[in-house]
Amino acid sequence: MTRGILFDLDGTLADTSYDLAAAACDALEAVGLRPPPKQTLQPYGSRGGRGMLRAGWSGPWDEALFHRAFEIFLRRYKLRMCESTVLFDGVQSCLGELKQAGWRWGIVTNKGQHFTKPLVEFLGLQPEVLVCGDAVPQPKPAPDGLFAAATALELEVGSCVYVGDDGKDVVAAAAAGMRSIAALYGYSTLLSDPDLLEADEKIHSLVELLPVLNRFELRARDDAAWGRDSKNSSTG
Repeated sequence: MTRGILFDLDGTLADTSYDLAAAACDALEAVGLRPPPKQTLQPYGSRGGRGMLRAGWSGPWDEALFHRAFEIFLRRYKLRMCESTVLFDGVQSCLGELKQAGWRWGIVTNKGQHFTKPLVEFLGLQPEVLVCGDAVPQPKPAPDGLFAAATALELEVGSCVYVGDDGKDVVAAAAAGMRSIAALYGYSTLLSDPDLLEADEKIHSLVELLPVLNRFELRARDDAAWGRDSKNSSTG
């Protein structure tokens, strides 16, 4: 039975987009570029600082200047990351229901450890496992983080489900052999990423998560029963 549930962080459990956008705008202004309105960058929250800076870049492309802007972004985000960030509605109640139903859970994010750990503590989250992008050989869309999380939970990879709001989350889950759930309440949906629509299931609210997981388990039991029946019929 499926009993491991893994979550992306930005855009899935926490709305970090305003603080990320504010730091990106600070960085763009610091290197002499005119920053866009912050709300235009918020959909890129799951793409990280580089994705936000590219989305807001308003001048001729300059690799060295971009690198400088990214370094400034990292410093500014460290200062800003707890200003406006909040959990999405229903996160704590959802996690409580999952625990009560016997699910083990963790977080797999591309965010660096020096940002993620204090932010998770600030938000009051207590995952059983936390895997950050700089703790594995390759971040998402590579499946390394998902493999590491399943191993830490002592679960088979195929017995876990991954929930995320970005196409790279769906790609990573498929590469790992996990079922995926697209969090359509996140901001990446505004980017019309076709990979996101390839998820095994989609939810518009965390209220929908446990019923979807229950459907996964029913299908798994039905598949197992079908396999047993097929085996019995072929040997009967």
